[in-house]
Amino acid sequence: MCRVALALLCCTLPALTQERWELGIGAGYGFYKNVTAANATGEASVGFKPGAAFSVFADNDVNRWLGGEVRYTYQQNDARVSSGSTKAQFDAESHAFHYDLIFQLTKRTATVRPFLAAGAGVKIYRGTGREAAFQPLSSFVALTRTTQVTPLVSVGGGVKIEISPLLTLRVEGRDYASTFPREVVAPVPGARVSGWVHDIVPMIGLSFNLGR
Repeated sequence: MCRVALALLCCTLPALTQERWELGIGAGYGFYKNVTAANATGEASVGFKPGAAFSVFADNDVNRWLGGEVRYTYQQNDARVSSGSTKAQFDAESHAFHYDLIFQLTKRTATVRPFLAAGAGVKIYRGTGREAAFQPLSSFVALTRTTQVTPLVSVGGGVKIEISPLLTLRVEGRDYASTFPREVVAPVPGARVSGWVHDIVPMIGLSFNLGR
């Protein structure tokens, strides 16, 4: 994560002559809306467990009402499958990279600035556990030690609260919607998995204000 933060900072430094920039960090907790796997015998819920989320971002104001933000978010979310009282899980993590348009709802000089955000990018899912010869509910999906890149849509919003001319508190949330990672949580022959994965991530953060 430190390497990603350094790379993000290096990429944005040449543009810091813009009118106003923010470089920040955040932490929160992600909640997944699972999808359904079905076969001839029934259905199972498949997806990912809730888990901690950590983020770094760079944000700039284009004008009074519009800004842009590039963001990286790391999450620790174990993959899982469950049906009734039977369940299985597998160590997993994800890495989200995206660019959002930021729609400011108040003027730039306001102390409290609500905003909306919408954008797109990619999400990398990684199964990091140890595969076993037998997995419960293996008639639906296999939880695998695999890496998969999926397209990502990001929508959300929040509020920026200026603590000082150099420091801003941010309270925000995102819905990270991605196509289902069918290689990490792999449907077996005869099973069907449909739908997008929705990852709701409330977060609190601090950003450092650069520029005028």
